[in-house]
Amino acid sequence: MSVPALHADGVSKWFDGRRVLDAVDIEVREGEFFSLLGPSGCGKTTALRIVAGLDAPDEGRVSINGTDVTRTPAHRRPTNLVFQQGALFPHLSVFDNVAFGLRTEKTAKREIAGRVEELLDVVGMAEFAGRAPGTLSGGQRQRVAMARALVRRPQVLLLDEPLSALDLGLQLRMRRELRALQRRTGTAFVCVTHNQAEAMEISDRIAVLNAGRVEQTGTARELYHTPASRFVAEFIGENNLFAGATADGLTLPADHDGLLAVRPESFRLAAADDAASVGTATVRSAGFLGPRLRVVLETATGREVLVDAEAGATTAAVGERVGLAVAAAQVAVVPETAVPEAAVPEAGLPEEGAVREAAS
Repeated sequence: MSVPALHADGVSKWFDGRRVLDAVDIEVREGEFFSLLGPSGCGKTTALRIVAGLDAPDEGRVSINGTDVTRTPAHRRPTNLVFQQGALFPHLSVFDNVAFGLRTEKTAKREIAGRVEELLDVVGMAEFAGRAPGTLSGGQRQRVAMARALVRRPQVLLLDEPLSALDLGLQLRMRRELRALQRRTGTAFVCVTHNQAEAMEISDRIAVLNAGRVEQTGTARELYHTPASRFVAEFIGENNLFAGATADGLTLPADHDGLLAVRPESFRLAAADDAASVGTATVRSAGFLGPRLRVVLETATGREVLVDAEAGATTAAVGERVGLAVAAAQVAVVPETAVPEAAVPEAGLPEEGAVREAAS
């Protein structure tokens, strides 16, 4: 088995006597796009700062390609960091922004020219080499920031909420560009984000953090279909959670008394007297979502159940009593786990996405 590009092993961190990272284990494979996903204050920014060398862990170690860098200063680590706002120098041209790091390392002029031109071509910004950052769009500035970070050939590229400052349409386009860039360069990317749709679309694997702990690491499909905790089941997408096979007026096709999860698209609306129905409920609202119809139901116990049905295959009238059907294979068993009280939000730390620009 190959040596991981990045390994954070048992990393813990305290601030003001409170633990904000609790024995975090993260392993990023060579050439992998890996995301740290979680709500604000979950510890992902602290984890990124420790990998970047901006903070030191109180326990644990950080290795890059098998080399322990736990006590190595940020400027000597084989990493680079792309910030939320790009952090370009406004008085320098696009070319000079990308070349800045190489010049500080006293790289030969001919090599600088070749490497900068290569990276600008990779990110599709070669024709803008002489332009000032202020004349570029938000997406173009982020492409330049990516080129500047990659031109020094880091072994691991760190991204701090790289798309959150862009409008939604540009975010969607830049997700595809970011993923394509990672595949083209083959560099291991580690991205911090609170946006689950972003993480699921662009990542090979994702670590979900909650209150300083890694709740689950896996592919987007694994996190979605087999959540390892209540937090993951609730945080990733939407879920209907039930406290056992017989709950809230429904009898689910599962032999388990613990927590069960059914995704809205896994339920099927049926006639109230359909033999396949696991129970009945009353339609409270129905909203058109293009190819899907979001139906909100209420069971006899007052429980709300979400159902995503094919818009053209059903008509759900408000007040109508309907049946609910679901296949046993689509009922997930969710392990009940709790986060220890010792792991707390990052009080007094910078906001998520506010990693200091000292690492650039």
